[in-house]
Amino acid sequence: MNSLAPSHTLLELDNQTQDPSAMPRSIDKAVSTLKPEAPQAAFARALLDPDLSCPPDVTTWNGSDPLARLAVYRNNVVVSLIDALVTTFDVTQALVGQDFFRAMAREFVRRSPPTHRVLTYYGDAFAGFIEQFEPAQSVPYLADMARLEYARVRAYHSADQALITQEHLAPLLQDPSALMHTRFKLGSGLALLRSDWAVVALWAAHQDPATLDAQLSGLDVQQADHLVVFREDWTVKVQRMEPAPWAFVQGMAEGLNLADASARAFAIDPTVNLPEVLGWCLQKGQLVGVAP
Repeated sequence: MNSLAPSHTLLELDNQTQDPSAMPRSIDKAVSTLKPEAPQAAFARALLDPDLSCPPDVTTWNGSDPLARLAVYRNNVVVSLIDALVTTFDVTQALVGQDFFRAMAREFVRRSPPTHRVLTYYGDAFAGFIEQFEPAQSVPYLADMARLEYARVRAYHSADQALITQEHLAPLLQDPSALMHTRFKLGSGLALLRSDWAVVALWAAHQDPATLDAQLSGLDVQQADHLVVFREDWTVKVQRMEPAPWAFVQGMAEGLNLADASARAFAIDPTVNLPEVLGWCLQKGQLVGVAP
């Protein structure tokens, strides 16, 4: 596992992330809904920025130092947010080790506090943060792994949708011209990702601790992946796709009609079996309607 770890020590990480100007902060975004003069806004800023002092309106019941009490609260909040990231990005953590991950996550928390009331969705910007986080650059697939893991969260919590049925498809199948001009709606939890690295195999290897070392020993991470993440019933699936079928599904996800999505796929592989791909979408419950 050492070969997967970042080349920077934690001391180097701390030295390189102390400068607040290194990456743009987004604390302002988290408090943008509060009035500038509101005490809550000042408290929210101080809570996640250790360089700020305690707001003057904050007092303690027993006359103790408000800054010392704020420091305890600040630490509890930051630790709870880091723990939330660990829950979502467990394989991402495994790739770099617990200490490095928590130090990196702490910097993310300070710069990107939650903006959604549901903590489950926290971390949507984490992959982008990792891409810009210099100490993690020696693990080039780390950001893509974070994207995969966050896509799994989105898929699991996606809303149930009524699926298109064979009865809905029958009239279209009888009119090839109408079919090719049809724009299908895909499931809201479906995510299509591309990576220059073998992130699917890397993620799969970490699902069974008993075989982890054996799977990693023969894994060539320098293999590009096209993958799809989706929920089938109550199970989230992570599946590799060949580039042409992936391009076809991606085209439909972007709102292209069947003819234009097919053109994308045929440009990559003229022999691709698109009826089979469309059948896969239907079988996996990812066709949920027809766009007007």
